[in-house]
Amino acid sequence: MHEAKTNLSKNAAESASGSRLIDLGQAFAPLSPAYSANPYDFYKQAHEQESVFFSELYNMWMVTRYEDVTTILKDSRRFAIVDFNPWEKHYTPEVHALMNTSRLVPSIVVVDPPEHTRLRICLNKAFSPQSMSGLEPSIRSIADQLINEFVDKGQVDIQAQFARPYSAQVMGSLANFALDELEQLQAWSSEMATFLLGGASAQEQISLAQATVAIHNYFYRVTEQNWTMPGDDLVGNMIKEAQAQPEPLSIAEAASLLYTLIIAGLHTTPTFLGNCFYQLLHERTRWLTIVDDPESIPTIAEEIMRLDPPGLGVLRRTTETVVVGGKTIPAGAILHLLVAAANHDPACFHDPEAFRPERENASRQLGFGYGVHYCTGAPLARLVVRVALEQFSQRLPSLRLTPDQQFCYVASLNFHGFSQLSLEWTFPPLASKQ
Repeated sequence: MHEAKTNLSKNAAESASGSRLIDLGQAFAPLSPAYSANPYDFYKQAHEQESVFFSELYNMWMVTRYEDVTTILKDSRRFAIVDFNPWEKHYTPEVHALMNTSRLVPSIVVVDPPEHTRLRICLNKAFSPQSMSGLEPSIRSIADQLINEFVDKGQVDIQAQFARPYSAQVMGSLANFALDELEQLQAWSSEMATFLLGGASAQEQISLAQATVAIHNYFYRVTEQNWTMPGDDLVGNMIKEAQAQPEPLSIAEAASLLYTLIIAGLHTTPTFLGNCFYQLLHERTRWLTIVDDPESIPTIAEEIMRLDPPGLGVLRRTTETVVVGGKTIPAGAILHLLVAAANHDPACFHDPEAFRPERENASRQLGFGYGVHYCTGAPLARLVVRVALEQFSQRLPSLRLTPDQQFCYVASLNFHGFSQLSLEWTFPPLASKQ
């Protein structure tokens, strides 16, 4: 057992700014309703009390400060990336056997250089800015068509009726996937997320593992079917680049790259969209700002990515004994780098709980990652979010949170967002900004 607890000195207690001292390792409960709704109060306590602490429940060290997180993300020699699932120890033997039938190899997000470099070159070329040029009209059309489906109803679950289908259709248009394929991928990916991130019960594991293997093997099958005659869509571009590398990628490697890119679009972007709508509408002057000045949207969205990112953290493994945040951590330990907490570190961001799009250092936010694993899809995500907010703010300026709703959050170690979020507007929709 790692030594996780330290005695807090009087000075440390005083630095907690009046907060009640707690055992952070014991209090860390990411699947609890309170944490799922608002992890930032917990992060504030960690910044004030103990920036690095050990969770016995997850057998992981939690790292919360910006400087520590970025230092670790730059150093793959001492802090290796790791394909680690904290729920794996709870899987039944049948589930382990089933997962071994997946035809995918470890994805780019769980390998370090030099292997990561080889894969990243291929991904960057297949998903280049040139490949995304000209996408905005079709993305805007997708957004408008979805809005048309509910605009006369005066109310919408923004997650189910817009964010998820919008993100899926954008990714589907890039990869030339049919609508029924997208619906199946969404269903599988939702079950996979529960399996990998939500602590599924033993009774649920088999069906969730079946969905996970099904989506893995779907991407392998699509890549294999297009391998000899790749087209001009994202699948074809990935295959062409995979085959053109000095050390060509295998079908399984190319399929894993495609899977990583598409699944990120199916999960991360819709989660972030929900967070954007909430952050803009619960303080509605923010919404009126983008209604009156659509050109402010990119800057405002970047501040929301700092304030309320969809991803909470990433994992690393120590390759030797290290000291982080004053704690000696042994080799082989798993670190959970809480990038969302780093985004709220007062040592980096002044008054971190405040919404301040004009921050001079806003670009330092870690919502899209940092270092060699910085998100390849960040430019597309920014475009997709900007277009959505432009269309809603101009077509539904009276948009507001539906009053008295019970907010429903995703319970996850790594994600923060809404499973559903109800919005409403004045009808006819252009009648009022108020």
